[in-house]
Amino acid sequence: MALFRLGPKKALECFRQGKLAADEEDLDLAFAWFSEAIRSDPGQPLGFFGRGFVYLKKAEYDRAIADFSEALRLRPGDAMTYFYRSLGYEGKGEEARRQADHARAIDLDPSLGEYIMTLWNPRPCGETLADQPVARSVDITTRSRDQQDPPWERR
Repeated sequence: MALFRLGPKKALECFRQGKLAADEEDLDLAFAWFSEAIRSDPGQPLGFFGRGFVYLKKAEYDRAIADFSEALRLRPGDAMTYFYRSLGYEGKGEEARRQADHARAIDLDPSLGEYIMTLWNPRPCGETLADQPVARSVDITTRSRDQQDPPWERR
């Protein structure tokens, strides 16, 4: 019996499982699920977004930025992905890039401005926005209300 590629449907299910694991703070399991989503359908940005989120939580900022950048290449204009990539730049201390991504996220979805400001409170030295409790509980599937559902969710 030949194996067949399940593609977008399998990738979406892997993403969902990864998100559940991330919600439970099981970052290793989440990483495995998101990586499988990428293997199942490398043209779908959700796997890269999810794995970038895991890298961000593990303070592996270069890898997080790379995965968020790939998600943006696959789905340009996703405000939440710009926001999370800005956190990677913040972690690296690249303020100009953080500000650029932050501004781009708000340009794409002005409602993110209020959301981001609720997260922006004084933090102890060395702590990044990703360390804040609210940021840990963010629904990582959120996207701008003006954006269409991605093709794999329209089938």
